[in-house]
Formats: sequence, C-alpha cells, structure tokens
Amino acid sequence: MTARVTHSATDMPGFKAVLFDMDGVILDSEPIHERALQVALRSYKIEIPASASPLFRGLTEKEICRMVVKRWGAGLVDADTLMDAKFAAYAELSQEVELIPGMLELIEFMHRREWPLGLVTSAAKKDQVRAFQRFGLGKYFPMVVTAADIRHPKPNPQPYQFAASRMNARPADCLVIEDSKYGVASAAAAGCTVIGFTSSFGARELTQVGAHRTFKSASAILQYLCGDVKLSPESADSGQQ
Repeated sequence: MTARVTHSATDMPGFKAVLFDMDGVILDSEPIHERALQVALRSYKIEIPASASPLFRGLTEKEICRMVVKRWGAGLVDADTLMDAKFAAYAELSQEVELIPGMLELIEFMHRREWPLGLVTSAAKKDQVRAFQRFGLGKYFPMVVTAADIRHPKPNPQPYQFAASRMNARPADCLVIEDSKYGVASAAAAGCTVIGFTSSFGARELTQVGAHRTFKSASAILQYLCGDVKLSPESADSGQQ
C-alpha cells in the first residue's frame, strides 16, 4: 500500500497534486507495446488489422487481450494465455523504451518546487516497476496507482478518484497529464483538470473527451507552467500549444 502524500507549503497555486499517466506521457513505449503484442499474436497465428492499434491505447493488458480474442482470436487462445505471452515479449523488448523528450525535465521542475506528484497508469505493476527502476522515477512519485489497484479501469473515473484520495486531495484539486482518450475521459469524469498530451491522439479528439487544454510537447507544458498565466480549474481552456 502506497503511503499517503502530505502536501508541502510550496504547493502550486490552484492545485494540490499533479497526476501523470505513464505510457505515452512519461514513456515513449506505445510502439514497443505494439511490437510485443504482435510477437504474442504471431505465436497463436492471430491477425488483426492495423487500424485496431488506436483502440488499445489507454486500456489495461487484460482488456486488450480480451478484445483481441473476442474479435480476432476466438478458438485460438484464451485471453490470459495471450496476456502472458505479451508480458513476456514486452519484457524482452523493454530496454528499447525511451523517455518522452523533455518529460523528465518537466517532472524535475515540479519535484524541485515540491509539487506533490502521483502516477496513474493502466499498465501492469511489473511494467511500472521495471520502468521506475530503469529511469529512476521512484523518487518523483511517492504515490502510484496501477491496473492492480483498480476494479474499474479507465475510462471509468475510479482510477483518478482513488488517486486523488491517496493524495489527500479532491479530484477537483488535481491537475492530470494524459495522452489517451480513455485516460482523459477518466480524469475528466472524476472532476480533475486535464492537460491532453498529443503523443497518441490529436488535440480535437482529446478535447472532445474532456481535455481542458492540449499540448504537443513536454517543453510546451513546462513553458506554460512557467508563464504568467497559470492553468487552474478556474482558468483552464481547450487551446492547443
């Protein structure tokens, strides 16, 4: 169980916590996840259309594998077996995962100012732990929520409702950075203020599901937070930068 977070005297104006998604926000891991899934699919001679990939972004591994088996692999393999094969393939390929450019600098900026940070990911616990060990992310995120902690995953609001409670904050007091439609919808439904990071989906798509403002890069988010205008629940809008 992750310890609750105590807010410091240097909380940023308007928010009590910043909650990050992991894949597609901190980690440039989506292409590696796709390759790992393809490795697992080939093991059981399952073919899926290339257009299916966007459907998987933001889902848990279990949800992805259930969808694949139901739509394209019925009778060839069960979802749990396919999921194990995908986990094994991703573990083999995980050293190829890199950080999203500029995101560590953004995290360090917030960390230096003692802004309380948390991670809310649909990834499996083992994948989150591996990423934290490789990139030294543990010191930034004392509060972590993974698929193992949640009964109702994104786009259900439960992940962000639970994360806010672990941060001793209301969802309305949390700023969220998300890249997927499921993640943005989850955070928005929980009542958080949401920055849509357009690494996986376009600004229009993320705005339509609840993003208050969208950005193309981590450096753009950092520049915005360093500017004179602060993104707060009262001042947020849906502009793209």
